[in-house]
Amino acid sequence: LRVKSKSLEDSCRLLNDQNSVLVTEKQMLVSQFETTQQKLEDLVKRHADLEQRYTGLEEERESTLRRVEELLGWLEVEKQEHANSNQLHQTKIADLESQIHLVQEAGDHMKEEFEEQLDEAVNAQFDIFILHKCIQDLRDKNALFMGYCEKLLEASKLSEKLIAELEHTSHEQQEDLSVLSSEIKGLRKGMFQLLEALQSDAGSKDTGYDNSDQRILHYILGKLDDLKTSLCEALDENQGLVLEKSVLVAVLWQLKKDVEDLNTVIIMLTQEIEIRNIQILALQKEMQQLLESNEELILQVRDGNQKEAALLVEVEVLQKRLFDLQGAYADLQKEKCKTIEEKESLQKAYEILEEAKHELEHECYCV
Repeated sequence: LRVKSKSLEDSCRLLNDQNSVLVTEKQMLVSQFETTQQKLEDLVKRHADLEQRYTGLEEERESTLRRVEELLGWLEVEKQEHANSNQLHQTKIADLESQIHLVQEAGDHMKEEFEEQLDEAVNAQFDIFILHKCIQDLRDKNALFMGYCEKLLEASKLSEKLIAELEHTSHEQQEDLSVLSSEIKGLRKGMFQLLEALQSDAGSKDTGYDNSDQRILHYILGKLDDLKTSLCEALDENQGLVLEKSVLVAVLWQLKKDVEDLNTVIIMLTQEIEIRNIQILALQKEMQQLLESNEELILQVRDGNQKEAALLVEVEVLQKRLFDLQGAYADLQKEKCKTIEEKESLQKAYEILEEAKHELEHECYCV
């Protein structure tokens, strides 16, 4: 019994040792299982992420493919439109070239006409300069004439004043002359009466008395002659002043007429200068419009070429982007296959560990 008991104790000790080893192995397997399970969960998460990324990329790929198909369709339409537009553009370019040729010919013709007009304008400017000079000279002469006219007007006013004074003086002298004539007539009458009385009393009177009467008579006659002479001189001076006044009035009238003629000539020359300036401005404006039309046609041709180049660049960019997306899609397919393989291998390892775990549990249960 002791031997059997000892044998059983040894068996129990051995079983305990085996049990300890199994527990240790179980703990190790549990730890490996937990680690594997954690890795599996990580792989599941990674797989889910990859699935999500794959789904997103698949959707993006489909969207990109649809976009590419749309772009290809649009590109075909655009190519067709571009071909039609190019053909229309070529036709338009031909028309524009024809128009440009015509415009250039018209421009050359206009340039020749413009040069001729420019020469005429230069000549006109030279003529205008000469006319301005003549006008300035005429204005200077007009100013001198106006000054001279003002002086003549002042002289005429002074002459009129002097004539008025002389007329007044002449009128007074005429009145005095009338008075003197009346007095002379009275004196003559008295003298005739005196002579008649003297002749009637000639026989009884003395010669001394006759000499005294003769002296008085000569004195009176001398005074009368002086008065007549003064009156004639006043009349002559009055007629001279009237004649001078008439001459001054005629000269002033002629000067006024000359000034009006000069003003008329100046107005006509100024109008002609304005007409020439308007013609020159119209020619310059027409030339500027032709140049602007030519520049617009050139800009339209350049815009068409730039639009065509931009479309070609956009097509190249889309083709490059499609190529990049196809490469990224292939890489994702490879990564997905690799992930599936890793998942399958981990699944197999997980199954192996599950079987080992069940075996250990069964052995422990049996023990």
